[in-house]
This record gives sequence, structure tokens and C-alpha cells, in this order.
Amino acid sequence: MSLVFGGKPYATDFESVSWLDDPKRAPRAPDSDTDPRKTWVRSIVLHTTSGTARVLKPGLSGASTRAEAYARYMRDTKRWVSWDYTVDTDGTVIVSNDPLTHYTWHATAWNRYSVGIELVEASGGVLYEGQLAVLVKLLDAITWHTGVQRCVPIGPAGTPDRRILTRADDKGALRGVDLVGVFGHRNNTRNRGYRDPSDMPFDALMKAGYLALDYEAEEDKTLVRVKQAAHGLEQDGVCGPETRRRVGQTVVRPGDDARGQPAWQRA
Repeated sequence: MSLVFGGKPYATDFESVSWLDDPKRAPRAPDSDTDPRKTWVRSIVLHTTSGTARVLKPGLSGASTRAEAYARYMRDTKRWVSWDYTVDTDGTVIVSNDPLTHYTWHATAWNRYSVGIELVEASGGVLYEGQLAVLVKLLDAITWHTGVQRCVPIGPAGTPDRRILTRADDKGALRGVDLVGVFGHRNNTRNRGYRDPSDMPFDALMKAGYLALDYEAEEDKTLVRVKQAAHGLEQDGVCGPETRRRVGQTVVRPGDDARGQPAWQRA
């Protein structure tokens, strides 16, 4: 089973289903043919299906087809809404888009340069530890293929940032263009509460080694400027394509090669 990047399937070491594997289980996002990606991917935005996540349970749920149902809803609804991946409570990932070729509609002004992931919530706002472990692996792959840096936002207290970011205001057409990393829908728009996607996914990412930065204090730009200076690049503090090419990933995960490519993606 596979993820799809640049039209090519990539095998995973977790359960993933794309339209290349089974279009009935994983139909393509409805705008996959109408909204070509014309700029580099800057951010990955995490969502929860109900915006009520509040409980973390161990392991995984029993077998679930809810992610498939959400993918079919996305295909069939008249609402202008779509996203790239759905992570079910049993750890299955439904792949609905190729983020290198097209963009989806999940994060207002950020759509053109972001990737959207929905985490399925069980009844009562439940997420599962195993589900979040799969999310980490999925993000390892997406960040490798897109170049999005493995960084997450924190507030002054060092905990996941629940605030909408000043540089991320969804009402400004150019807001978010200099934000590179993994964010929550709550950081992007005032229309969602702090439980979209809650602190839990970010706690899992920080535990996995993703770099926690205070984006409001522009720690991301300070870090990137240091790396750009070391490589003789323009020091704009934004990890764009040339910086990515020269620097690689900010965070190299266990089993990655020196530039951050997951071992199971090299097979």
C-alpha cells in the first residue's frame, strides 16, 4: 500500500491506501485535477474530524472504516472542502491527494502552499497513542518529500501553542507564506477551537524529536538564518527550496540518512 508523491507510489511500513491501490476505499480529493500546485509547500496543517479531541487512549481502536467514509464524504459533498490524508483510529491512512502536484481546501488562505491531515476522533473526542505514532511516520515521509521542516509551534511556556499565530492570520492573502513547519488548524484560523487538533499530536511530535520553536518570537527565522549563513545563502530566515536543497532536514530522525530521509522510504 502506498503514499503518492509526484505521481509515484511509495510503499509504507504502516497501513496506507491511496486511489492507486483501491479507488473505492481511497477516492481522490475532488479538486485533485483542478488546483495544480504552483508554489513550494511550506506547511502541514493538522485537523481533527470533530474539533473536540480531549482524551488520549493507549494502543489503537478496533478495525475502523471511518477514514474511508470521510474520504467518500469529501468526494461527494457540495461543500468546498478537502484534505490530503485521513488517519483513522486503527492506524490506517487514507491517501486522497498527491501534495506535490495539487493542493486541497482545508486551511483558508494557506491552501495553495500547505498539506492537510485529518485525524479521526472516536466518540467522546478520543485519539489513540498508536494513531499518533502512525501520524509521526506519515509526517516523516511528507516532510522528506515536500521539504517542510520538522518543527512545531510552542508558546512562551514551552507547551504546544494554542494561539492563532500573528504571521498566520487566515484573513490576509499573504499571511503564512513565511511559516515553515507543522501546525494546527487552531494556529491558522479563528473559526476553530483549541482542540483542533488539541495538544496531543504536538506532544507526540515533540516526544519523537520534532523541534519545538516559538514562532511568535521568530525562533524559526533565527535558526534558519544561522544555517543560511553557514551555506553562504541569502539570510531571509525562510526555509525555501534552495535552503532546503543545501541544508536538508532540520531534524534527522532515528533511522534516517544524514539529510533526513526515512529508511523505509529508501527501499
